[in-house]
Amino acid sequence: MQEEEKAQAQCSCCGLCCQKGGATLQKEDMPLVAAGFLPPRVLVTVRAGELAYDEAQHSLSPRKAEMVKLAGTGEAAHPWHCVLHRADKLCGIHEHRPAQCRALFCRDTAALEALYAQGQATRHEVLLALPAAQVQGWAAVLAAYEERCALELVLPCLLLARQALEEEAASKASTTQAVPPCPTQAHAVQQLLDLVRYDYSFRAACSSKGGIAAENLPFLLGRALPSLLDGAGMKLCLLPEGRLGLGIIGRNYYAPQA
Repeated sequence: MQEEEKAQAQCSCCGLCCQKGGATLQKEDMPLVAAGFLPPRVLVTVRAGELAYDEAQHSLSPRKAEMVKLAGTGEAAHPWHCVLHRADKLCGIHEHRPAQCRALFCRDTAALEALYAQGQATRHEVLLALPAAQVQGWAAVLAAYEERCALELVLPCLLLARQALEEEAASKASTTQAVPPCPTQAHAVQQLLDLVRYDYSFRAACSSKGGIAAENLPFLLGRALPSLLDGAGMKLCLLPEGRLGLGIIGRNYYAPQA
């Protein structure tokens, strides 16, 4: 019995937590960033207001503050599967893993919850920890991107576009004759599509003209706007006439829940 209890009190290294998602960086992890164990290419920024899975609460909810976390592989079954989790179920940087990885124990999240109260790192803090020569000019690029794609500008547009699609779908379902969307609906959808195109063009220019590798952009700029559509239950689609459009695929997690 004692052996069984001892086994349950230790991590079995099954890798399930790594599959669910990589750690969020704490302020105390900045020496690991400075030492090169956590380069920008393995990080992604989740901006305040974006949906994220809370390991301690076991739920999906909008972030109250920005966080920088280990990026996911993007695989279908586990899109947030940590990029540093190897095929042999071991960690690629186990000796230099972030604080949350060291604290997380699936049978008792008390240590992890205590870490949450100590302050998570922001992009600005990560940028300061990185070698200055490596990130020269990055802060200016981020500021330029936020002028058009700051989340407080994107989310209202996202919600309006979703509402427009819902109203259009309801209108079509209630009559045998297709009803064209009203100007307000069409504008909301078009505005969001314009933002998606701008986001794509800006990121492409960062790589082609700004000398910032594409693999570093999820950290510097945050996730690309198309990735936010999924949380709102929408997806990009190609319309019959060849134009880019939006479609509804499921629940809108950004909408206030009753």
